[in-house]
Amino acid sequence: MLDQLIITTGSVFAISGHNGDIHPHTTEGFYAYDTRFLSSLKVSVNGQIPCAVSANQFDHFMASFYTSSHQLSDLPAGELSLVRERYLSSGLHEDIDVLNHSETSRSVHLEISCEADFADVFEVRRGRVCKTGQVEMETRQGLHLCFVYTRGDFRRETWITFSIQPVLRGNTAIFDFTLAPKETWRTCITIHPIVAIDSRPSPMQCIRTIQGLPFDNHHTSKRVSPSILKPDTGQPIQEARVPRLETENAVLQQAYKQAISDLRPLQMEYLTGRHILAAGLPWFMAVFGRDSITAAIQTKLLGPELMIGTLHTLANLQATEHDPFREAEPGKIPHEVREGELSVMEEVPHSRYYGSIDATILFLILLWEVYQWTGDKTLLAQVMPQAEAALLWIDQYGDWDGDGFVEYRPGSGPGLRNQGWKDSSDAVCFADGTLAQGPIALAEVQGYVYDAKCKMAELYQVLGQPDRARQLQQQARKIRDQFNEAFWLREEGYLAMALDGEKRPVDAIASNAGQCLWSGIVDRDKAPR
Repeated sequence: MLDQLIITTGSVFAISGHNGDIHPHTTEGFYAYDTRFLSSLKVSVNGQIPCAVSANQFDHFMASFYTSSHQLSDLPAGELSLVRERYLSSGLHEDIDVLNHSETSRSVHLEISCEADFADVFEVRRGRVCKTGQVEMETRQGLHLCFVYTRGDFRRETWITFSIQPVLRGNTAIFDFTLAPKETWRTCITIHPIVAIDSRPSPMQCIRTIQGLPFDNHHTSKRVSPSILKPDTGQPIQEARVPRLETENAVLQQAYKQAISDLRPLQMEYLTGRHILAAGLPWFMAVFGRDSITAAIQTKLLGPELMIGTLHTLANLQATEHDPFREAEPGKIPHEVREGELSVMEEVPHSRYYGSIDATILFLILLWEVYQWTGDKTLLAQVMPQAEAALLWIDQYGDWDGDGFVEYRPGSGPGLRNQGWKDSSDAVCFADGTLAQGPIALAEVQGYVYDAKCKMAELYQVLGQPDRARQLQQQARKIRDQFNEAFWLREEGYLAMALDGEKRPVDAIASNAGQCLWSGIVDRDKAPR
């Protein structure tokens, strides 16, 4: 990734080389809806690729690329330069300027070639793109280039237009022009990622934009134009909206500003007007239950909007029925939500994947945090049905063998073998390296349960339900006593990472125990160790 530049806004992102080109057969591309809508973008001058000079990223959603004629054999070095200014919003817009720095008129043959493979992000990440459907180019009124991918009812399209009419040769737009001394020539390219409504949409039909979610069958009633290719100013993390830090420590000041800058591109909408932080750039620009909740709580200093947006988004996605393929159970909060081809066609369960043992419990802690920071009883009452469903999931489905601990069973399907915050396949093992076999009760998860029940007891007191509050307090005390008895390794003086399926302590030293301190489940006589 060192030789690549990434810009993003919401779940739309573009990865390119430092000359601005998107190189085929790499991870580069223009992505939206968990799909690569552009897999190649090449700009050539007089049959050759200009030499990259520099690239600047001015914000998370915009960048400029500077190239020159240094390596063009038919021109003196530096007589021509290209400046490419790229912007992202619901689509990609790029201004391409060709500058003649010489005292002589120059004839220019500019070619812009595009390709679209419509790869799912999972295919790109694993380095193997194998499409079952078919990619075709179609002639469409109002468009210069149109790539179409169909696989049964699944359809994606890439619409490409130029501000100047080109000569088209296959997937290449050609521009021939003469530049007077010191003259600049410009064309603009706009690329729209399209989720088609019917079998043959036209450019003037309704299209669905990234901004204006939720991800359902709603489509906006007007075509997106380059004039609205701009960032969403309603996002919670904007410099003008977050608390200002005043300090004489310049390093701390810079770290604070950089942290805010780094968080901004992770903001996305799933529900209209409700922002949530994605898990990571670029491959995890999606709703992740655990990651989004944790990040929202950790950034509450910046204001409660992200916590509120995350709460509403995940409440909307809460499972209401059993679905073994997606590992869904009533009351469960999702782990990951995707809408690429593999998810839609159910080759992977990620259209709504619920393989997380902790997201549901952390959802309750998030609700408590939201109330602490807002005091909004109306919001609290609104979300309490989902909270009660989450509590029911903990008792009925989380503790599947009735031993008082919440555990997960590694599935045999396409989901995750380990379903805590360390979710690699070999994440939970004994000190000798032996993999723990399920069902697995993670230490930090028991801490989450204890914390969630304590906090929910407080919220039920607020809502005037003292009997329910006392019931949860009693359950929390029981969990704490059981935990400190079962997880504490007396001779070693530290907490087990987990209990395996035979209730043996998994004795590998890991950072999981630190979260047990956060939740408050560790006895005072053990915490210092």
